[in-house]
Amino acid sequence: MIEKLSSSASPESLRVSVVVPVYGGLSLLREQLTALSAQTYGKPFEVVLSDNQPNSSLELWLTEFVRKTHIDERITLRRIDSAAGTGAAYARNRGVAEAVGDLIAFVDADDVARPDWLEHLVAASRRGDLVAGPLDTSRINAAAVAEWRPSAPLHEPSRTPGYFDSASTANMAVSRSAHEAIGGFDENARWAGEDNDYSWRVQLAGFSMVFEPRAIMDYRLRRSRRELWKQMVAYGRGDVANHVKHRPLGHPGMNHPFLFPMVVVSLALRNPLLPRAVTRMSRGRWIYYVAYEYGKIRGSIENRVWCI
Repeated sequence: MIEKLSSSASPESLRVSVVVPVYGGLSLLREQLTALSAQTYGKPFEVVLSDNQPNSSLELWLTEFVRKTHIDERITLRRIDSAAGTGAAYARNRGVAEAVGDLIAFVDADDVARPDWLEHLVAASRRGDLVAGPLDTSRINAAAVAEWRPSAPLHEPSRTPGYFDSASTANMAVSRSAHEAIGGFDENARWAGEDNDYSWRVQLAGFSMVFEPRAIMDYRLRRSRRELWKQMVAYGRGDVANHVKHRPLGHPGMNHPFLFPMVVVSLALRNPLLPRAVTRMSRGRWIYYVAYEYGKIRGSIENRVWCI
């Protein structure tokens, strides 16, 4: 019998861990750790930096960070080595294995948690086994970069009509019992979309998910078009992998062959060689859509399915 957090841990005894997968990017990590050190959550918690980079300098960097930064005594900050495997999914699983928490929160190293983020996330965990929070791109990104991607709603989770809602690994918390019941993150996920897969498997296993709009994470976008292209291709490939994995489980699928020609024509008519006054779309937004569709095509070839 699976014992769920909502009935097994009281607010007074709840142990909380924040797991952060790290692979370089220490200048941006400094911002996130500073934000986590300033949380209004009034009880002890730990921050586990899961270091996925071989021959990393994170240990020395962290020692210097702690020396120069005031860390509240209620916060335990530590590094664990996760360089034996590859990818964020492996790093998160290793982080959970080393963490002491009954409730595990996940964040990315390059984002910035709002001061009351953890307080709201922990409070919401009384209502569900998996808690999702919103990602706000308006504060820490240049306006031109923020315009490249459609803004995610701040008042509701990511929806998949006909299936389950999902949480982002950049802003979620899960009971240890739920995480262990599903075997953690799928370390075979090669591209992206492991957070969707994780959220869906948690709910398929009978656990509940809730959304807490006040647990806001300031989300950092890719700052160059090249980085945006790479990310969106990975998203497309990841969505195809999830299509293959979850279609037999009740997912309505992501294959829309009758809409695909319309998408191609629309993007062709809005290509950045034409004047912006005609296309009404920035070069970055165009790359966002084209890269994702290209990723789905590549994913279809790799998985030998038709998913466009």
